[in-house]
Amino acid sequence: MRAQNRLLDLLDPPDVTRVIDVGCGVGTLELAFAKRSPRAEIIGVDRSGEDLAIARAALRRGKARRAYLARADARELPLPSSSADAVVLMAVLHWLRPREREALREISRVLKPGGQLVLGNMVRKSGLRQFSVVADELFRTAAARLSPSLRPARIPSFTAQNWSTAGLIRLLREEGFAVEYTYEHLGRWTFPDGEAVLQLIDRTMGGFYASGLVPKVWSALRVSFVKTVNARRGPEGVKIRTGSLYLRARKVRPKKRPH
Repeated sequence: MRAQNRLLDLLDPPDVTRVIDVGCGVGTLELAFAKRSPRAEIIGVDRSGEDLAIARAALRRGKARRAYLARADARELPLPSSSADAVVLMAVLHWLRPREREALREISRVLKPGGQLVLGNMVRKSGLRQFSVVADELFRTAAARLSPSLRPARIPSFTAQNWSTAGLIRLLREEGFAVEYTYEHLGRWTFPDGEAVLQLIDRTMGGFYASGLVPKVWSALRVSFVKTVNARRGPEGVKIRTGSLYLRARKVRPKKRPH
């Protein structure tokens, strides 16, 4: 929950009464928020019924009585206008491309005037070989080793989904948000082997790299990926750097829609 707590630390003031978590996944942030603010309400929204089922079970176990869940798209939130004190986005923005502006306008709609948007997301940073850059490279290397006919160019780039810090700030300003605070968190993850790296990709990137591949080829590519990672494993495992942006912005004006 370290990343979730890092994100919740950005709430200012922290004593909000209603928070919307867009792309809540399995409810990890809801549990963290409920422990901090048991009297406040948090509504988690996600498109995945499977993830929401896991989240509901977790919230029952955690006795998060004021945490609620709804299945919906980020671009069509089932909430009244000007009803939320804050909206949080944790590792979600890259999944909204190429319609991220629609989601930001919908977030602006549900936020009260002066409401907060806090987000945490991987970013592109020049010179930083962070997780998504390494994952792109490893999958393309694995594809080239698997079959000459499976050209690396067929493997999509997850890094291309991410914004640069400057680009994201510009996007938010164009959509009517004033950026108040930014923090770039650089870290390093250590994995015992290629299977552990693949498991994290499955949890955080889903089937992104399987796009356009038939199941048989995807299964073979996964095996080749693990072998490729293990070939680079050092005495202390596989070390990969990470780079994330944590940001707080505030709704300052309604977004003018084109006529």
